[in-house]
Amino acid sequence: MLAGDLYEVLESRAGESLIRLRPESDVYAGHFPGFPITPGVALVQIALELVRKETGRPLEIKASRNIKFLIPATPGTELRYQYVSAGDGIWDVTVKMGEEICARMNLVLE
Repeated sequence: MLAGDLYEVLESRAGESLIRLRPESDVYAGHFPGFPITPGVALVQIALELVRKETGRPLEIKASRNIKFLIPATPGTELRYQYVSAGDGIWDVTVKMGEEICARMNLVLE
């Protein structure tokens, strides 16, 4: 799954990207009619794609240590992804909607 049609990068710098979720993305057609929210797996895929871009490496998710979705992300929302390497292939990712934390994840990437 590539999430590229789901979002656009508004700004990016080392360890951080501001994205906007595209309301016209097909992902919202079935998730959920009448109250579209971004699937958690898509938020994880976006994190992977942003870390790939940061590192310039074709990384894949080997495991996740902890993933928490705290606030639903809706179409058109701007999200700030903050990602930092914790060593040994582990990436700590925080997704914020304004000042509120939308999701947190620890991904093992190789």
